[in-house]
Amino acid sequence: MNLSAINQATKGKTKSGGISAFSELELSKVYPNPNQPRKAFNDIEELADSIVTNGLIQPIAVVKTDKGYMVISGERRYKASLYAKLKTIKAHIIKADDKKILELALVENIQRDDLTDFEKAKFINQLWASGNYAKKQDLATAIGKPATYISKVFKAVKLSDEIIKDIEENKKDIGLEVLQELSNVKDKDKQLELYLDGAKRDDIRDYNQSQKDVKISRAKKEKINLEQSLENIFLDTECVCENCGTDLSMFDDECEECNTSTDFSNFYSDEREKITDITTLINENFKEL
Repeated sequence: MNLSAINQATKGKTKSGGISAFSELELSKVYPNPNQPRKAFNDIEELADSIVTNGLIQPIAVVKTDKGYMVISGERRYKASLYAKLKTIKAHIIKADDKKILELALVENIQRDDLTDFEKAKFINQLWASGNYAKKQDLATAIGKPATYISKVFKAVKLSDEIIKDIEENKKDIGLEVLQELSNVKDKDKQLELYLDGAKRDDIRDYNQSQKDVKISRAKKEKINLEQSLENIFLDTECVCENCGTDLSMFDDECEECNTSTDFSNFYSDEREKITDITTLINENFKEL
């Protein structure tokens, strides 16, 4: 668990031994966070036995509300204490608004070791959606991850509904790199096919590269066709200086040979417009080819 935020909130409230101050609260006055992002809690009975035998080693964190004390960190320990039918529970009482409560709950979950990469990605996306971070780097710093990791988890949840449902219902532990590559597959049917086939990262990457190669090949052909259209327009359009007979372009305003002014705009307005449109299309869509 990441206790940095809780330690900051309890700063200056320490006992002589250096342990953060906590209160012994009546368990009946403590209740879970209804917006807790984590829905499943495992091994409650086992943890309850440990608490009965050894006591609660790490207090939970709560925020005081009109209803009592809402758990914002340590809900599994809270549930285990309930299971053990304890009367009280050790807790840090901290001050936090709704946004901070969500942040603390999410950060705590992200730090857990038993989460799958997809679950972590979901929590991190929820953190970003909270609006508490101006930049990706701010979020990366908050959870102790590099910015590149944040970019990967943003892509990891962009999967088809069928895939997300299967991952969540069966708690499948699929690596972040595989999830990222799957998200790059734009065809949702193919994305699902690769997922159900259990395709490895490199297999999915090879597929994505092949699709990219096909796209580039098509783009090159389209560019060639457009350039050919341009050439045909110029070949089919005859522009000659009336004074000296020099071949000119329909865009020329003056003959360089005899300095005679020329104006073909009225004669070739349609052709000029086509050329402008095709040139713009080439420049906007095929710069890298």
